[in-house]
Amino acid sequence: MSNNQGSTKQTITWTYESRIIIPPPEKLILIRSKDWNRIRRNLSNISKPILNLSKLYSILFGCAITTGASILSFIKYEVPPSFVRDIFFIVFGVSLLGGFLCVYLERRTRSSEKAKIEDILSDMTESGSEVEPIGSPTEVGREAKESSDPS
Repeated sequence: MSNNQGSTKQTITWTYESRIIIPPPEKLILIRSKDWNRIRRNLSNISKPILNLSKLYSILFGCAITTGASILSFIKYEVPPSFVRDIFFIVFGVSLLGGFLCVYLERRTRSSEKAKIEDILSDMTESGSEVEPIGSPTEVGREAKESSDPS
């Protein structure tokens, strides 16, 4: 600080002590662009789900339709005994519920698989936009040899 009346100049020193945490260096893996594009293409072309229940729910719905048609004929003509009708009602209900359950499970697994694939593709796109090509593999190898040689 300075005083207009000619007194001596005073200085203020201020020190701030704190720890600065330096993050560890980021590890990068070199991958050829052909391989990167191949992985992206393979992920986007995945068509077989892990859990395929289409045949099972088709059979269950077919069973439900068949027993439902039989129940309609039983109601109209009242031919079989009552315990047979009860069995047909049970088979109809179980097969219909089983079919809907299989459809629900398959749709749920497909949507979760699709979300995982989309996350991977978005991560690859994000990572791919940050990485700039360094050069040809021989130049990269030469630079690595030069940096490792102590001479």
